[in-house]
Amino acid sequence: FPIPVVLLVTGGVIAYAANAEPKSWIRNNSISRLMWKLDAYNPLRKTLSTKVRLSVVGSAFCTGIIWGITAGQRFLLRRLLAYHDWMYERKEKSLATKAWGFLLKYVFVRRATNDLHAFQGALPTLPLPRIEDTVARYLHTMLPILNDEEMAEMSTLAKDFVRQEGPTLQWYLRLKWLVSPNYVSDWWLNYVYLRGREAIAINSNWAGVMYAKFCATNNRCAHASMAIHEFLVCRQQLYRDNFAPQMIAEVVPLCMDQYERMFATTRIPGVDQDELQTCDLSESRHIVVMHKGHFYRVQVYSVNTNRILRPAELYPVLQSIVNEEAFADEHELLMPALTCIDRASWAKVREEEFLSNPVNRSSLECIERAAFLMVFEDDEAPSQLVDEVRNLLVGNGHNRWADKSFTIVVQKDGRVGVHVEHSWADASTVGHLVEKVSIADEDRRFYNEDGSLIITDKDEKKLQKLQPAEKLKFQLSKSCCKEIEKANGIYADARADLDMYILRFGEYGKGMAKKAKCSPDAWIQMALQLAYFRNQGRFDQTYESSTTRLFNLGRTETIRSASVESAAFVKSMQDPNSSVKVRLDLLCKACEAHQLYTYDCMTGKGVDRHLFALYVVSAGKGINSPFLKKALSRKWKLSTSQVPTRQLSMKEHVGDQSQLETSNGAFGPVADDGYGVLYAIWQEDLFYFTVTAKKSCPKTDAEKFGQCIKQALLDMATLVDLTPSKDDKGPKKIQQKN
Repeated sequence: FPIPVVLLVTGGVIAYAANAEPKSWIRNNSISRLMWKLDAYNPLRKTLSTKVRLSVVGSAFCTGIIWGITAGQRFLLRRLLAYHDWMYERKEKSLATKAWGFLLKYVFVRRATNDLHAFQGALPTLPLPRIEDTVARYLHTMLPILNDEEMAEMSTLAKDFVRQEGPTLQWYLRLKWLVSPNYVSDWWLNYVYLRGREAIAINSNWAGVMYAKFCATNNRCAHASMAIHEFLVCRQQLYRDNFAPQMIAEVVPLCMDQYERMFATTRIPGVDQDELQTCDLSESRHIVVMHKGHFYRVQVYSVNTNRILRPAELYPVLQSIVNEEAFADEHELLMPALTCIDRASWAKVREEEFLSNPVNRSSLECIERAAFLMVFEDDEAPSQLVDEVRNLLVGNGHNRWADKSFTIVVQKDGRVGVHVEHSWADASTVGHLVEKVSIADEDRRFYNEDGSLIITDKDEKKLQKLQPAEKLKFQLSKSCCKEIEKANGIYADARADLDMYILRFGEYGKGMAKKAKCSPDAWIQMALQLAYFRNQGRFDQTYESSTTRLFNLGRTETIRSASVESAAFVKSMQDPNSSVKVRLDLLCKACEAHQLYTYDCMTGKGVDRHLFALYVVSAGKGINSPFLKKALSRKWKLSTSQVPTRQLSMKEHVGDQSQLETSNGAFGPVADDGYGVLYAIWQEDLFYFTVTAKKSCPKTDAEKFGQCIKQALLDMATLVDLTPSKDDKGPKKIQQKN
């Protein structure tokens, strides 16, 4: 029950008891006798009247009861959320899982649907695996990748690790686990992201596209006004904790910590390590808009209140910016390229040329404290999806402020996408809010039939009180101009080296995987393994991102898609003597093994975050570990990720969804001689693959790899079409590994 109601009822009972007759039932029962025993411990009892003593002891007793019930509920909820067997059960759910689901859904979840932090304090702690289990899993994943000699060497190092330095490192890590809400997340943020010294624009940041084809309006200022307003509505809901936590199957809550850094967050460069800076709403009541090299401060809240300006109020301010015909000074135009070079160089320029100059410092602080950035593109809108996605990721070389948590990019034809800095959150977080914003496009609540904004009489009155956009000023010294020119040249080379290809695979979708009784994600991963082997002639470490947000402050774990089972399937596909039935059986086994590994990663039994944390301990304590150094030095030649195309309930979407397909976006390759693949599963009959590589590498080619993916998917479909269907219900439960 709500606390005010509990307090009101408690106060009423105490008042009734205090004024009741001494021999009445309410003052003569087992509970009242227990309360009078507690009164004996009150040092002031002799100086207080009976009524006051009764009120004091009653209040203390009721407070204890309320605290006990609350603690019991929290303990029960934490235990329920630590139960993960439900994930491994396929067709038939066990009695324990049914009882678990009933308690979660009808006792806890239904009462906290719009409270951002309703479950945050009850989320379990990410478990710390045994080093023997982690090492065994790691060695098993390396079997198809290493040759016999390399495997023998790695096995020897692993055995020495488990016997020698491993237990000591695990002991220190367990101390961290005991005192931290999450034993790895803070280290992951600091050492993987913030201490990385390479440029982030392509190597870390990613791009998100709202739609592949659909565009609600070609009026770019109208579309931009809507996007600003709807993102700020999300911000307001987050600020007031009036934001529904994400759920799996509408029952299991996920950690929502990342959402607190969505707005007014900037990655501040440092010589040795960057810093994440998040400003409060009181310091960040504006956004910054970039157009033709100019930066504009735009107020997005009413002057005296926290009311978000409506799209009709934002429209004339944005239109005035777009109407500006003159480009900025040559060096001011190129200035954003500074954020796209290595972090140490940018940190030095920022300190010497911006923070030391009052004018530059003020403008830079305005950018860094903004709720988010918006860019109106200067060039004509791309006609091809691949060019649009590429532009969202890298821009024209000098119109992406890479440090900002996210930037809304508006094309000349009104299409909208986002450029996102990666350290503060994972892609699904931004994808979730982009989906919420896109609903205003689907229901067209702000648009007339011709795509213009709906302006009411109430809007007309408010338009007269709007603050105009304020152009930010910079004073760039000769030395700063040289640094800008240098940065622009470096980033121009990086942009030119990015190879990108988008495969829209419409021959079939996840329905084919379901027909084979396979997970759609596992099906795609097996296609990627087959395509990569055909493209490169070998197996390599493959990275697929898995969420660990079932746990407090959870982020990601690595699904190692290249496995013994996937290698067996790929080899069968390359063996002309292998039958269709054998190939299909091996495919199903590979998908099953992949799904099991996915569940293990989601439930804290992955390999890579544990090995990473052990390595951090070894470095910090000065304990040499040849095994950890060798294990973590190997490159991820194939890096893959899937952002769900639909995270909201379908009840929140309106209209025909078939026209709203999306490729989701893109990210750069992790290794210079590898591939990056962002894929999307759209409804039942469509896949998207966005492939990236480096043109400078003679061994990789994004388009060729994309065609290999297409052929692999087609070849896998023939296994299902050519195999007689069986009345097989599939496995009831996936067997968990210890």
